[in-house]
Amino acid sequence: SVIMGADIFCVGVVGAASGISFGDQVSVFMDVQGQLKRGETDRPRGRVVYLGNGIAQMGRSGFFNATSGVGVKMISRVWSSPPLHGVLPGRMFLQHLPSILCVHQLDLDRGATTEAEAEADRNTLSVIDMCAAPGGKTTLIARLMGDRGRVVALDKAKGRAQLIQRACRDQGITIVETYVADATKILSSPSSSLSSSSSRSPFSTNT
Repeated sequence: SVIMGADIFCVGVVGAASGISFGDQVSVFMDVQGQLKRGETDRPRGRVVYLGNGIAQMGRSGFFNATSGVGVKMISRVWSSPPLHGVLPGRMFLQHLPSILCVHQLDLDRGATTEAEAEADRNTLSVIDMCAAPGGKTTLIARLMGDRGRVVALDKAKGRAQLIQRACRDQGITIVETYVADATKILSSPSSSLSSSSSRSPFSTNT
């Protein structure tokens, strides 16, 4: 979303020049190689990609001390994808091209040579969608599977996980199990299922 021009939430800011104050115009870069350490003031030494310019919505200290809120409101972007949240709900769900291609690759790589084999694949296929909110990839996966098999959708924020459920409900999808869980810790920490009253992990310990 940030690459496509979304505003920058403060918790997503890794580094910032010293002396930035509320209302300052700033340039936004993405640290492609992840070399920048949180709180640094210098530009990363590795590869960076320029994303555009914005207006700081808080001072530099707020970037690293606040726990919520927009840190930079973008005013000019290299790439811009207009927000379509809530447009034609139940009939359209905007998703970025990389996600669409990844999901279709899931279907193309199954290797079925006949329609009967493809049908059997859909009935037995299990797919995990990590960081699944708001549900665009999840619903596309379920539709490609013909609403058969099993899709486990994970998001660590309950409010965002509920967006997945709403998207599935709006599109009449029934095979998705939604869990409030950190995808990086799903095997070692309990999760909360929105699909049932349990707090079990959706996977066995030997997965």
